[in-house]
Amino acid sequence: LGSSYRSDSRYAETWFRIGSSGSRFLHVGRVSAGCLTVTERNKWTSIYLHLIKSRKNNRNIGTLIVR
Repeated sequence: LGSSYRSDSRYAETWFRIGSSGSRFLHVGRVSAGCLTVTERNKWTSIYLHLIKSRKNNRNIGTLIVR
């Protein structure tokens, strides 16, 4: 998934799971089935790089707070 956005970001096919299980993700795109979807596709590379550089450990990149 995400392959149609490769022209926007080389990381378009990378999705980050929300929680330790389940089918909710943070990802780039136009459509969401309950995920947290970044619709500003030109920003996905900078979001991806920030998350990868800020990893908490091998499994977690951080804490998601929705306000």
